[in-house]
Amino acid sequence: QLCCCQYSFDTDASTNATISYFTSPGFPSTVRHSFSTALSLEVRDDVDQILVEFVAFELPAGPEGCTDGDFIEVIAPTAAGGILGPGNSRFCGLNTDQHFYLDVNPGDVIIFKAVLSGVGFVPFKEEPSKKNKKNWHFRTGSSRFELKITQILKPISMDGMMNEFYKFAINNMTTEISEAFKNWDSKNYLKNSLDPYHLNGFCGEIPEYYHELRAPAHCLQFYSETRGTFQNFNFDGKTCMPPNLDYTICFDQPDKFCGLTLSALEFDIPTRDPKCMSGEKYSSDGMFPCCTAGFVGRYGAVNPKQVQKYLG
Repeated sequence: QLCCCQYSFDTDASTNATISYFTSPGFPSTVRHSFSTALSLEVRDDVDQILVEFVAFELPAGPEGCTDGDFIEVIAPTAAGGILGPGNSRFCGLNTDQHFYLDVNPGDVIIFKAVLSGVGFVPFKEEPSKKNKKNWHFRTGSSRFELKITQILKPISMDGMMNEFYKFAINNMTTEISEAFKNWDSKNYLKNSLDPYHLNGFCGEIPEYYHELRAPAHCLQFYSETRGTFQNFNFDGKTCMPPNLDYTICFDQPDKFCGLTLSALEFDIPTRDPKCMSGEKYSSDGMFPCCTAGFVGRYGAVNPKQVQKYLG
């Protein structure tokens, strides 16, 4: 009989579960009061990547991105400079069905910090006055979120499986048998006599589920479907894009497929500076990035002189 448990947390907690859920209090009901909480995730020894899926995510967002009163921040040692870009690791707005990957190291502690200001007047920058009323707004909507956090097991080779099996065998034998086992060429004998199926349980054969979840290294987002849509974080048709964005979105190329076509459903990204209009520069005066991208070939070949320009 198969027994399955779901590890779900809505208050300050820590976990090392392979799959965990971080939710707002009382989810799926919405929250109207202010609160803050955090979940600490300890990365397992056999994990090198995590996937965070926004099952439901409905938080307010300010005119310039996330405010100091409403956000979920992800703090990770491998992305200390920012997950979305320099100094930017906060999520807000509408992100239901979004996701992101993080490359991690065994033993890392990833912190998910949630802060909500509740319904009422929410300050942006300064105290309200006749001149700066725009810096305050009254938020009437409720909030809720549910994040699914999956630790993706590292791939293991046949040699790695054999080493794990060998260590298990040595550690579970009597001293006399253990010494005889070491002196005998047991590794090669076992390697030639057993297939991975028989090693299951000793070496932790990776379930196919985790193989299918894995993304290429350094991809914040990864899409394996042959067709679909993707969008920026916080997208709701009116909220501006988060500031300081600098991350990679990757697309899988299945066998017998030779290309990729993109069609804009909604696209509005400013050039920021007239000097960017030609498409020949990556940045204006070496400071402000232009809306351009260097060419990257299928096998990783980079041509910085060949520029693709995307203007909204």
